[in-house]
Order: sequence, then C-alpha cells, then structure tokens
Amino acid sequence: MDIIVRKHLKQALRKGAKRITYERKYEVYTEDEAKERDIEYKHWRDCKQGDYGISDDGFVAECLKRREYKNTSNLVFPYGQGFSRKKGVAKLEYLPHKKSGSYVNLSAKKNYELKAQKTQYKNFAKVYAAMVMSGNIDFETLGRVFDQNEPMPQAKAKSLLKKEYMRKMVKTEITEVLAEKNVDPSRVVDMINDAFIIAKEKNDPANMLRASENFIDMLGMKQKKNEPKYTEIEGESIDFEEIQKQIEG
Repeated sequence: MDIIVRKHLKQALRKGAKRITYERKYEVYTEDEAKERDIEYKHWRDCKQGDYGISDDGFVAECLKRREYKNTSNLVFPYGQGFSRKKGVAKLEYLPHKKSGSYVNLSAKKNYELKAQKTQYKNFAKVYAAMVMSGNIDFETLGRVFDQNEPMPQAKAKSLLKKEYMRKMVKTEITEVLAEKNVDPSRVVDMINDAFIIAKEKNDPANMLRASENFIDMLGMKQKKNEPKYTEIEGESIDFEEIQKQIEG
C-alpha cells in the first residue's frame, strides 16, 4: 500500500485572497491488497465520487470527484485524473504518476515540465535571459511579454522569476546562448575578476558586477541554503488548458 499526501484548497481561488490549504492522506492499494481488505472496486471509468476504482495498471484508490460534460466525464483520483469518453479509449495509470511524483495533472509530467512546453513561458524565459545578458532588466516590459493585459506586470514578472521551474528555463536559455559564444562557468568567474579589476580603476563597476552575479544565479553556481520545493495544490497547479482540450475534443 502506498500513501499519498495531497494539499487541497479550502476555498476557490480568488484574486487577492490568501491561499489556505489543508492536507489529506490517501491510500493506493494493489489489487491483491484491495481484495484482502474486502474493498469493493470497479473500473475507474465507471466510478462515482466515493467509489473505489482500479487503474489500468492494477491499482485501487478512491474516486475523489466525477465531473460530467457533454461528451466525456472527468474522474479525479488521489494520484491523477482521466477522461472517460463515450467514444474512444483513455488510460489512467498510477505508476507513471508515482515515478514522477506528479499527482494533479492528466499527464504524469510535473507541472513545470508542462509549462516549459508553452510558448508564453518560453518567450518570457528568452526575453529575461536576453535582459540578464545585457545587464538591463526591465520588469515592466518583462511582465507585458508574458501577458499584455496583465494589470501588475512588474509584480507578475518578479513572481514568475521566483518559481523554480522558471529559473530552470532561464538557466537553459542562458546556457545555450553562452555555449554559442564559447562561454562556460569558468568564464563567469573571470567576469567577476574583471569587475574587481575595474573597481580599482573606476568608482562604478556595479553594472558589470551585477551582470556577473546574474549569470552565477541563473547558471546555478550560487549555493542556496533552502532550495524551494515544487508543491502541487489541487485547484492551483492543474493544467487547465489540457483539461479544456479534453472537454472540447
């Protein structure tokens, strides 16, 4: 038996409202374990909320939600979710989600991996990487690149840059650009040394030093005391675009 701890929102997300969450533990059984415990179960596509369903790879867990749409049904389990169409065959498997540690989305991929595939996030990472390399970061413009209609572009840009998945995307962008210019982490150390040399000659080496520090940060060379961990919260981390495609498709 496996135990999954999930975080849930106590109330629907509202702009400006504080996110209040609670934790709940869920059991996932093998089919044999479910039989030993006299747990009645059915195929996951046939479950209603509160029923126990068996996944396509043979694991039994409680159905947390069932949402009905015109041509399909969305079923949510502790380890992931799937769509049961009136036509076609959809699979829901536990082990891929267990392997990745992603228990919210339709895909077993982590949420940051899904976002990394989207043009909106790619463009943001590319523009920020270019700004870092130029030594001039404009958070207002950066926020507009992500969303032209964003009412608080600076705050949005700074918030995104705190996310570990975005830092990984930016690091990839910068590493690729530096590789094209034959610049590696050892060259970044040289840049810092150059900044100190200039500091002896001028009173304002700040811009060069700032660029060097940005490279260190983005290339992961700076030691972090508390590395943030990615947390999935139902209602916040779900890939709604993918769900919408399933509903409309």
